Amino acid sequence: MNYTTLPTFNFAGNIFAGFEPHRNPASKWYLSKKEYKYDTFPPWLQGMTYFLSPRLAKEIYNLSFTTPYIFTDDVYVGIVADRVDQLKRYNLNKFYSFPKPSPKQELINWNRKASVFYHTSSNKEWFTFWWTSCDLVTCTQSAKI
Repeated sequence: MNYTTLPTFNFAGNIFAGFEPHRNPASKWYLSKKEYKYDTFPPWLQGMTYFLSPRLAKEIYNLSFTTPYIFTDDVYVGIVADRVDQLKRYNLNKFYSFPKPSPKQELINWNRKASVFYHTSSNKEWFTFWWTSCDLVTCTQSAKI
């Protein structure tokens, strides 16, 4: 398995797109036009589980110093990531596993379920499941949101 063949700026997980900021001052998630002037957020990843390539994580860190902060961290990471020219988004809403089932059951679920929140301590496991269900061409084509 060659991890270096993946595009450099990877942004993968359960992608939310087309969401509008809460403009009602009574909302816990309220954002004024002064805090965020746009009518919709760029695509962002749900914070329970998502993946950033190391180079993208470094780029987000660097760009965060010149991106106005908002308190919703998941959305903020999406706003900053959206500034990266060669960003590749991968919507991995395919698999849920907690607690961890057997490897055979994981492969069955991987092709059947509707969401991804997979808990693992091993990057090797993630890449194994990634490559089992998705070749680079297919994932790259479906990654555009």
